[in-house]
Amino acid sequence: MNISFSYSQAIENLIIYSAFFFFFIFLIYVLIAKTSSGKESYAKVNRLHIKFFFLYFLSAIGLMLYSKDFTYHSLLGLLTGSFIYLGLHYVYLFPIIGLTKKSISINILASIKELELQNVKVYQEILAVQMNINNLGIGHIRENRLLQMTGLGFASLYKNKYKITSKGRFIHQAGAIILKIWNQKRI
Repeated sequence: MNISFSYSQAIENLIIYSAFFFFFIFLIYVLIAKTSSGKESYAKVNRLHIKFFFLYFLSAIGLMLYSKDFTYHSLLGLLTGSFIYLGLHYVYLFPIIGLTKKSISINILASIKELELQNVKVYQEILAVQMNINNLGIGHIRENRLLQMTGLGFASLYKNKYKITSKGRFIHQAGAIILKIWNQKRI
């Protein structure tokens, strides 16, 4: 059983495998340059990801033009490669990082574990203090998320007041539609 991509034209295979290659190079660069650390790391990594995507996309177009094999098959390969490249980041990588770093539930578990290692009995009050000491409390998460939202252009900050941007309204509406489809409400 052959599980590798094998399309009728070599250019399709090259374009699709290039998506994996460019994503791998993106990951290596992020890790070496430590782009994902510091303030506004989410926005910085996303901007960098899009730059690498454009490099991939332009390289794929260049390959198609160079090979003189610009057919609907190669365009389908480009669409598939683009989906793979974007999906690896937005469907797999960033949700996992977001969940492990910014999830209040994961932060609660980490704080409980830390207190247990210190042989401290964990009550809500002690847990809240521990989370605040480690900058994992609700206030810290809110502050981090607001910084992230302004960095991504979903909100703006002017004279200590936040305002949702048109981009933020669009994202909010898309989220509301998804919740409605799944018969869910914001808590």
